[in-house]
Amino acid sequence: MAIRDKKKNPLNKNIIIILIMIILAVYALSLICVLGWGFMSSLKSRIDFRKDPLSFPNSEYSRDQMLKFANYKEVFKVLNDLKFSKGFYSLSGYERHSSEGSYFIYIWNTLLYTGVGCVILAFVPAIGAYMCAKYKFKFSKIQYSVYLLFMMIPIVGAYPAELTLLRNLNLYDSFWGNWIQKLHFSGMYFFVYYAFYAGLSDSYSEAAEIDGASQLSILIRIVIPLSMKMIGSVMLIQFINLWNDYQTPLLYLPTKPTLAYAVYLFTSGQGDGVIGFPNNLKTNYPLQTAACMVLAVPVLIVYIAFNQKLMGDISMGGIKG
Repeated sequence: MAIRDKKKNPLNKNIIIILIMIILAVYALSLICVLGWGFMSSLKSRIDFRKDPLSFPNSEYSRDQMLKFANYKEVFKVLNDLKFSKGFYSLSGYERHSSEGSYFIYIWNTLLYTGVGCVILAFVPAIGAYMCAKYKFKFSKIQYSVYLLFMMIPIVGAYPAELTLLRNLNLYDSFWGNWIQKLHFSGMYFFVYYAFYAGLSDSYSEAAEIDGASQLSILIRIVIPLSMKMIGSVMLIQFINLWNDYQTPLLYLPTKPTLAYAVYLFTSGQGDGVIGFPNNLKTNYPLQTAACMVLAVPVLIVYIAFNQKLMGDISMGGIKG
């Protein structure tokens, strides 16, 4: 009986693994199908889409959309004509910020918001987790407990106070204010980094201390390079999250629109203080889909290019010798 049980266990495990792989494959295929349907729909005219939203583009109704990418040209034209304006009160009185949209401005704002933001959100929790895991003092335990409490008890209703503070400090509608908001150690990835650094051997830092290295030098030249794969993976995840984030720019950067912010306005057909939308935008679903594809394609390219390098094995080797 014991021999039979030993033979059944690996078989049961294999069946479970196969079922999980099938489920994941079906899920991945469904995402690919949605992306393919979106691209196919973006090459349709409004009439063609109404006739059959699930079929391939019909050259009789969608000739310009298929051959000349008319929907994408219209998206770029509309985005280029948008104007943004926002008024608010601060300590210095009533202020009004204004800007004009263009595709270059959207890309530039997206790089500032997404590129710098993902670096901050990847490195700052890593440094905080390393200090909390490797420097054993009472405050590190208090810090860990506070961050755990933040994860368990959500803070709601803080937006009015936060907006008022940013406006009074002249940091509202500013990338500097947005970057300062991200300079915190708390979050899910703090605990990921903490578990990683807690299991990291002290032999690395002890060997460097014997050679006369300072604590800052150990952090920059040893700890961060050893954990670059994990930091890079978190950076990639945060890049994708920030690239698709439209709510934060809408709330804190109203006249510095990112590409996601502009696409949100495109799909919703309206925006507070935004001028330049065509009247027929809400019912033109192929045009809205083309705008979504403009947002989806760049981040898809980034993921395909870097996922093998950044999502690799994060296991550590020992010191030899």
